[in-house]
Amino acid sequence: MIYPVTPWAIIDLLAILPLFGGVSDMLVLFRIFRLFRLFRIFKGLKYSTNFDLFITSLKKQKSTLLTLLFLTFAYTIISALIIYNVEIEAFPTFLDALSWSASSLANISFGDSFVIYTAAGKIIAILSSFIGIALIALPSGVITASFMTELHRFQLQEKREEREEREREKAEQAAENATKKE
Repeated sequence: MIYPVTPWAIIDLLAILPLFGGVSDMLVLFRIFRLFRLFRIFKGLKYSTNFDLFITSLKKQKSTLLTLLFLTFAYTIISALIIYNVEIEAFPTFLDALSWSASSLANISFGDSFVIYTAAGKIIAILSSFIGIALIALPSGVITASFMTELHRFQLQEKREEREEREREKAEQAAENATKKE
């Protein structure tokens, strides 16, 4: 198939036509289809050994990562309930407390939107930040450890296959030499 009549070429044409003027503004929407071309980048990932190892390590640690995700959600709700009951003036709704809890868990500027007045609220904020650091860091450590284990296993398998190949070549050479001597 030649490029000018392929679907991608037609989308490209429809995307650049509005630049020349005199064409309906409706065609501007076709520029969005050009963004789909970015997904072609991901086609190269299927040939990447490291990406396969990463996906394998995620699959093997699925239960651990889901447990950490559950703990994160549970902690966010629990800290929102606590701060909502301690800082009544600062959080008029539970949704505000939930927003504060999520942002303090991720350590992103919870003090900009809500002012904590009481000492108990400040202690809760400090503990929430510390626990947030731990809950955000744990998945990184789990994924890294699992990836390194998979990488080590892959390297050992490659070495084993190379050794077996060398041994097979030596055996073939020995058999060849034996037939030549006869």
